[in-house]
Amino acid sequence: MKIFSSLQHQQLKSLFAFEALIQIGKLLLISLVAYVTKNQLIITSMMVIFFVELCCKTLLYRYALHQPHQFNLVVSIILALDCIILSSYLFFIGGATNALISFLLLPIAISAILLEKKQTWLICLLAIICYSLLMKFNLPFSFNASEHAHHSVGSSHFLAMWGTFTISALVLTVFVVSMAQKIQQQKQNIANYRQEQLRSEQIIAIGTASASAAHELATPLSTMQLVCDELELIDDEQERSEQLSLLQQQLARCQQILGQLRLDNEQVKLDKNAQVNAVTFFDTVFERWTIVRPDISITINNELNATLDMLSHPTLNSALMNLLDNAADASLENQINQITVKLSHDQRFITMDIIDQGPGVSPQLIQQLAQPKASNKQHGMGLGLFLANTSIERLHGQVSLTNGVTGAITSVTLPIAQGSAQ
Repeated sequence: MKIFSSLQHQQLKSLFAFEALIQIGKLLLISLVAYVTKNQLIITSMMVIFFVELCCKTLLYRYALHQPHQFNLVVSIILALDCIILSSYLFFIGGATNALISFLLLPIAISAILLEKKQTWLICLLAIICYSLLMKFNLPFSFNASEHAHHSVGSSHFLAMWGTFTISALVLTVFVVSMAQKIQQQKQNIANYRQEQLRSEQIIAIGTASASAAHELATPLSTMQLVCDELELIDDEQERSEQLSLLQQQLARCQQILGQLRLDNEQVKLDKNAQVNAVTFFDTVFERWTIVRPDISITINNELNATLDMLSHPTLNSALMNLLDNAADASLENQINQITVKLSHDQRFITMDIIDQGPGVSPQLIQQLAQPKASNKQHGMGLGLFLANTSIERLHGQVSLTNGVTGAITSVTLPIAQGSAQ
């Protein structure tokens, strides 16, 4: 989803802004070391490390912009580099005895915010290893400049510890608050997105129910038209009475269809799950769909237990009809007006396999099933597929696409209701 990639993009920008500040701090550290020690070997080594780090992080940033799906990998490498580079600096200026050693906590804190648990533990382990090595391997460092001679080593160390703590506290506060604000904003965006998605589902469900009702009304309306035409020509009272009775039956059928449409719309607005008999539910779906698509021959292999119950949602009916439409349209691309549906179940789930006679689906569509624009059809039904998938996932179900022998297979998995007889 774009929302999550947007959040990661903002996190990446914040991280590199933070890294830019860290680089400035390292330049100041190198300048301070150069001012205090006058040791050209140490200064040169630290400058080489600085420029190597700068090049590596620049390349990583460019890579992250072009490969957003590698967000966790890039951030992990950056934080690991922070631990290693800081340890390299500390090696030249006293190792674990330097108060700056506390900065090794920053990569751990940032990884806890941005990365998963496993990656955070790896960063933590790396920081501990670096600290441990610096306790044994380091170059002694002391203030040799005459103007600093009056400072004791102890007071200098405590001052450095205070500075390290202050900078760490400020950096963490700014960074964490910034991330928290962005995450809160993204949560609001996600809530708005889900609300819009729900409205789209409801509109499609109402539209599907209305289209089905319109097709169902066509038969009784045509019959009534014929009856009215015949009534004008009938003189026999008994025959006229029979025709009027037929007319009343067709009017009752129209009222029944409109009543069902009203009920469907009310259920969509309620937005609640319900427990229904699986066989009855699927029979209703197929009956409505064949009315809407009389041009398609559908073969149904039903292996469901007659007493099996399942969870349903007001939008599930239209979701399944959309998937049947996709399969029918795919078959028509090969000039075949036939699809096959297989219904089966195990201890936990009902599986509905829709097999078409079309050209199959591309690997890109299979990978991008959750994207609203995913479609393999010339005129596009990606939104319908996306919303169908969303409606089914709401019931803890799943939609998957595979290529079969004759065409594509759309598999829908739906949970069996708890306590249902199997």
